[in-house]
Amino acid sequence: MKNILLFGFITLLIVSCIPKNKEKLIKNQETNYADTVLFKDSIYLFFENLSDSTYRLIWGNNELKNTSIDTIHVFPNGKLNLEYFNSKAIIVRQGCGSSCFFAYVLPIFQNVKEKLYMYPLAFDTTNNLIAYGNDKNDLLLTIENYISYKKMNINEDFLKGPFSGFCIDSIFFQSNGLFIKWKNSDDELVTKLFDIKELK
Repeated sequence: MKNILLFGFITLLIVSCIPKNKEKLIKNQETNYADTVLFKDSIYLFFENLSDSTYRLIWGNNELKNTSIDTIHVFPNGKLNLEYFNSKAIIVRQGCGSSCFFAYVLPIFQNVKEKLYMYPLAFDTTNNLIAYGNDKNDLLLTIENYISYKKMNINEDFLKGPFSGFCIDSIFFQSNGLFIKWKNSDDELVTKLFDIKELK
């Protein structure tokens, strides 16, 4: 009989606590929470969830904190992926559909904003360089120093596609420049090494 009374008392106690827990849960859902993407060597990156479908980026180090101006939407394939980080910048990237991809570079300096790059094709993180295409199809690609924002446009004949980098067969940075192999407007493969000293 004592066991039955004890079981009944415990059940009554649990049931009486449910409404309070529900209220607490609803309150927690209303406040923003952050996904920790990176927390290493005093450098951090959080995704602050604004809703089920939007978030913003919070990044920095022990001495500074930056928050993205852009509100980023959650795509069917999830959120941005960490590509690389060092003491100067964090790079995240994601696909956004067929022949669509983008990256954000997050410089680790006080009072800076994020920089969005569509169609990033190659990175040189030692020299803070990125090569990227565009959907205007007016240039083969652009090389940019994502810290100093110096740019170099590569204006070569190329086979048009959904974006300017679509015709590129291979691309990579090396110590003496940017190597690109691409198809020209005659559908022929062309290779060239571009000097990038002025951007370093």
